[in-house]
Amino acid sequence: GLEYLSLVVVATPEKFFERFDIQEHTVPQTWVFSKEFEVLYQLNGAITEEEVEKIIALVQEQDEK
Repeated sequence: GLEYLSLVVVATPEKFFERFDIQEHTVPQTWVFSKEFEVLYQLNGAITEEEVEKIIALVQEQDEK
């Protein structure tokens, strides 16, 4: 299976978006980072099964590197 870290933010959305300089203020957001914390994938809005498949493939590709 695919392991992932999920974080809950306790700050107001405005403070969170400002702190991390996030331009899109849609919730939910899905981000996938490399081991070096490079953004590999970002989705603003609800996630679909198709998007899940893309993420799994991306993560598996990264694991092979």
